[in-house]
Amino acid sequence: MKEYREPSREERKRLKQIHRGIIDRCHNPNDHDYAHYHGMGAYVCPEWRESYEAFEHWAMTSGYRQDLTLDRIRRQGPYAPYNCRWLSKKQQAYNRTTNRFLEVDGHIRTMQQWSD
Repeated sequence: MKEYREPSREERKRLKQIHRGIIDRCHNPNDHDYAHYHGMGAYVCPEWRESYEAFEHWAMTSGYRQDLTLDRIRRQGPYAPYNCRWLSKKQQAYNRTTNRFLEVDGHIRTMQQWSD
């Protein structure tokens, strides 16, 4: 884990949007993504749900950059420090539920990964 670095104004603004977004899509029935996330069992851990500062601290010590997106490692798991990471949009696209996978010589990859 990296040492904590104070986020810039722009970074803090984006992190607050990400934080609000994960809470809304998992816990707000009026959010347009709620049925998909809540319905799949997604939730935000109490630590992050109750404290933006806890989320920010995790983000800034876990490799946050403006060009990365938040990813849950286990899709059915919570948004929590042990189950989240920062990925590029390209890496994130490999995790979509609509991906098709191919196995070649015991290696399983998305069609896009094989193409790359």
